[in-house]
Amino acid sequence: MSLEDIENIRRKIYLETHKKPIIVHHFERGQEYWLKTCKENELIAIGGLAINPKYKNSENWSVLLEKCEEAHSYNTKVHGLGFTPLTLLNSHTMFFDTVDSTTWNYSKRGYSASLNE
Repeated sequence: MSLEDIENIRRKIYLETHKKPIIVHHFERGQEYWLKTCKENELIAIGGLAINPKYKNSENWSVLLEKCEEAHSYNTKVHGLGFTPLTLLNSHTMFFDTVDSTTWNYSKRGYSASLNE
């Protein structure tokens, strides 16, 4: 789908529900679109994190931190779609406001748990 198609679907969702859908940003849309999205929304999500091995490595998290800081400068919260690293999630340096991960569902299926002491 083109970005124009996606934006048309967002408008239709809003017109029919009177609720703004959560915008999912993908890095290939560029910096200008990111800033525009931050200015126009109270909450945005960053997508592609679960499928891009680049973001599993903490050396590349500075890009995510920078994006979150830019969004926060507009009072916009950021959701990390598919962002799993528990070491970061349990630390005071977490930069996302909220996160989710399908990996957490797999642990429930296998009856395992991750405990932090």
